[in-house]
Amino acid sequence: MSRTSQAITTRTVDLDHQQLLLLEGRPGTRVKVIYGGIWLTHTGEADDLFACCEQEVALRARKRALLEGLGPTRVELLEPARCDLPAAVARRLRSAWQAIRDAGIAWARSAQWSRGLLAGAGLLVGVAVPTLVIVGMDAALFAGAVLA
Repeated sequence: MSRTSQAITTRTVDLDHQQLLLLEGRPGTRVKVIYGGIWLTHTGEADDLFACCEQEVALRARKRALLEGLGPTRVELLEPARCDLPAAVARRLRSAWQAIRDAGIAWARSAQWSRGLLAGAGLLVGVAVPTLVIVGMDAALFAGAVLA
């Protein structure tokens, strides 16, 4: 299975000394310090990270991160572009439908489709008819017992 490259959204943020920035850590989100320095902490974790100019830090997935500027600081937030969910679902459904349709066309063109159809009909007759007969007889016996 091949992986396609994902689009990256880049935002530049300027922070003053001790200014805070709260971020939601999505998978693949990174913070690159252009100049200055940051103090980064993730919720629920004891370890803090420090980064200065030209360093890059990956945020933990699904955790909040708090950035604090250590002096005048400029950072770039590198985030994977958000997926348009309805369009992604539609693409997957379309490709699944095409695969099913292609498999059906290939099956119908093969010489085995008639044997498969006859086998399916035979299975239906072999299982469904006796079941219906037994259920019908049970219903008739039950109806006779109720009426009597």
